[in-house]
Amino acid sequence: GSADREGYRAFTEAAAPAIVDEVFRTRTTAVLHEPNLNMPDGWWLDTCGIGAAVAIPIGTPDGPLGVLTLDDPRRRRFTTPVLALAESAAAQFGVLYEWARLLDDQARSMRAACSWTTMLASSPSRRSTSTNPGPVR
Repeated sequence: GSADREGYRAFTEAAAPAIVDEVFRTRTTAVLHEPNLNMPDGWWLDTCGIGAAVAIPIGTPDGPLGVLTLDDPRRRRFTTPVLALAESAAAQFGVLYEWARLLDDQARSMRAACSWTTMLASSPSRRSTSTNPGPVR
């Protein structure tokens, strides 16, 4: 295929669809079975050829993190089982985010502890000029 530079620029510079902002704010799933091009998100629908869409909040108990969006060029594509699966995936994304944040916090703490250990071990008060300094107290 060929690159559509103008289309890519328009896509990356466009504001997020209103449905995404609403779902992020309300933390409630939204489904568009038969979107209308006269809707506030008409540009997105027309440009991306969206016939049906769903937006699902991703978050933790502390707050929203983002929105999982799915779309299909055909209308009425998101059945109840598909929505349940997508909502389950979005919930897992929130759990994965929380685990990643906790692991990152732990890694930061360990790096800080290693830095302190290295700094203390190399401090002048800990060095000895004798060949056998004995136990450090």
